[in-house]
Amino acid sequence: MTPTGNFPFAIHGIIGQHWTSSSDSNLRILFGIRGSWQILTEESVYEMSAEDVLVLNAFQAAQVTATSVDSALFLIEIYREEIENQLNIQWTPVFDCNSMAEKQFAYQEKEFSQLREKLLACLATFYDLKEQNQFAVYEKFFSMLSFLKSHFQRSDFQIPAAYDEKIQQVLTTIHLNYMKPLTLQQIAEETFLSYHYLSRKFKEEVGVSFKEYLTTYRLKKSATALRISEQSILKIALENGFTNSKAFHLAFKNYYGITPNDYRHQQASEMLEVGEGKKVKADNFELLEIEAAMLVLSNFMVQKDPEEFLEPKQLERQIPLTKPLKPRSTLPKILNIGHCSNWLRGDAQQAMLETCQGISFDYLRFNDVLIENQLIIDTFDILPNHAQMSRLISFAMKNHLTPIIHFKIPKDNQTEFSSWLKPRLKVLQRLVDEFGDSSNTWHLEFDLDPLPVNLKENFLFFYQQMQRIFDQPTIGLNVGALYRSPFVDQLEEFLADLNEQHLTIAFVDYRSDPSDDYLWDELPKNLLKDYQEYNLTTLKALLEKYHCGRKVFLSEWNTLIGKGTTLRGTFFRSAIMFKDLLYLAAEIEGIGFWLNNSIQSNSPEQPLTGQNRLTLYVGHQLKRPVFFVLQMFDRIKGSVLYQEEAIYLTQQGQTRYLLLLNPTYFNPAMSIDETYMMYQSQLIKLELQHLESGPYQINTYTLDKDHGGIYNEVLKTSGLELVDQEATDYLKQAILPQLEISCIEVEEQLTFKELLSFNACRLIQIKPLHN
Repeated sequence: MTPTGNFPFAIHGIIGQHWTSSSDSNLRILFGIRGSWQILTEESVYEMSAEDVLVLNAFQAAQVTATSVDSALFLIEIYREEIENQLNIQWTPVFDCNSMAEKQFAYQEKEFSQLREKLLACLATFYDLKEQNQFAVYEKFFSMLSFLKSHFQRSDFQIPAAYDEKIQQVLTTIHLNYMKPLTLQQIAEETFLSYHYLSRKFKEEVGVSFKEYLTTYRLKKSATALRISEQSILKIALENGFTNSKAFHLAFKNYYGITPNDYRHQQASEMLEVGEGKKVKADNFELLEIEAAMLVLSNFMVQKDPEEFLEPKQLERQIPLTKPLKPRSTLPKILNIGHCSNWLRGDAQQAMLETCQGISFDYLRFNDVLIENQLIIDTFDILPNHAQMSRLISFAMKNHLTPIIHFKIPKDNQTEFSSWLKPRLKVLQRLVDEFGDSSNTWHLEFDLDPLPVNLKENFLFFYQQMQRIFDQPTIGLNVGALYRSPFVDQLEEFLADLNEQHLTIAFVDYRSDPSDDYLWDELPKNLLKDYQEYNLTTLKALLEKYHCGRKVFLSEWNTLIGKGTTLRGTFFRSAIMFKDLLYLAAEIEGIGFWLNNSIQSNSPEQPLTGQNRLTLYVGHQLKRPVFFVLQMFDRIKGSVLYQEEAIYLTQQGQTRYLLLLNPTYFNPAMSIDETYMMYQSQLIKLELQHLESGPYQINTYTLDKDHGGIYNEVLKTSGLELVDQEATDYLKQAILPQLEISCIEVEEQLTFKELLSFNACRLIQIKPLHN
């Protein structure tokens, strides 16, 4: 997979033991990114390490040998003739650019540092899967090339400062206009000097006549073109100021002793001999695929601050606080615990209690009910299953959580549906008898994903039994994931049948997981919001058509994840989650989050298993950033003053809540343990106008790339099972959002200049201190 576009260059990541550069008219920039290399050129032997830069000029051969096991470098191959064609110029540069050279001037270190920044920006933009913006790629490439040209291109002739000012002016005119018709008489007239005086003065200063110098300069330029270009000799002659081929041949042979054609063959033969003579090892290297190249590049970038190599995106807004307020949609939250037996775990009960105290949840969703043959081997609870279910329901009611009981036949179940359901009905009946009318608020969810055998008969039996047990049952459907689902037609047929039978469906639940690989193979520019919009549009059209489901839940969902084995990048999804929450708040009536990774693993029948889900805890009561995203979401109060993708501003009374986001989408194949995606920082400049003058307290909460990343390091080394209490206490503090509190004096307007890193979110509470 390579970026699209006909660029006048190519970029490759190279790993392996030995690589030899081709000998042709292209330019090549070697940029060390990891490990060490030995580079053998015609001039010398160099030791390249990370951040070293070497430019190989046209027809300059080099042998590159890895001297460490993890060596990697990037090659930017510049098609010189393509640039000439695109820009309609003749370009035969020779660069002196070698950060490994022994003799370096002090000022060059700064120039190399700037060049590295531009190289990294060029690489990062080239490999940016989200944008694939050819204009941005061109801009970064030519910015780098322009810097290279202005600071490292070798001049054919340095004009000595000792020359007379007028002679320096003549020489500069020659260097800039040698390809055009040029005479000393013309220059004399332009400089208001006598032709005879200028002719005599030029020969005295330079040592040769004006005509000799101009011809020699044109011949040197022509010789360079003959070496590195495949253009015809006539074209080279005309582009370098000669009026015809005959005059060029005669002047060239007089100066070099051979014809232009013989010179070209001689130079090519010498280059070939040098290349063949030094190629003593067989090439053994690999050109990295884009994912592997991004891994190498981003692992290098993670050690650097983004401002070192990328100019942040910038967003500037002026927001008058006199705008009319709009009602803010709230979004009820669903707490998933997996199978109801997870309630028996002490750590789960503690986590649930802490969660309900720290975040406003509305529903408690669990799979199945405890029946007598579901014994939990690893628990010491001695209460019967009915008593345990009663405790779970009591916990939900005490914490103002509406239970959602999810019914799904396991894939390996061999019994008939009615036989599977009957013991569960028994438990439900006892619970209804115990809790009375409050049980009518419980949600009873029948799972259709994937569509089971005998669906209509099974659901009708389920529906009838719930009508028998509950006075006014709240029955709903889980329709699974809808994006490109092969079962949508069958689902529509089923809903049509329910409509014909006048069966009331109180709610509909669906699943969402845009990280499936096939989505990104087909739609590389697909964004999460577009994916959500597709699901909701498809679902709501069906529900409206068949008059079912007043409420829509998204109880099992995900943002973009990867394929790794650790935390799947949860910590750098904060802004994506926030953006999705704000969008879905106006579209659905509930969204779900899982409690704990270890709890999830008890439900292998679910499509989003293991660590893929958005969970509140990672284990040992250690909170994930999702927990703090929801806390920040709950902190936002009042009505909406202003809203766009990166800015969300609300007001309650005189207190404002400013949420800033930098949502960044990326191919989910690039998980955190496979690669740390390239930083894409954003600078937001914001001016809040017409603010009442006086003192204000500013509370700033930040979640960015640094929060939660330490978990991955722990898992890669020892794992959470080996974390002692001291480490656990440290991790609990390390994951907390950054909080800054300040007091400022405001005169009618308040200015913010906030730099947000990759997928960071920042909530700023602006509270007046005056009466």
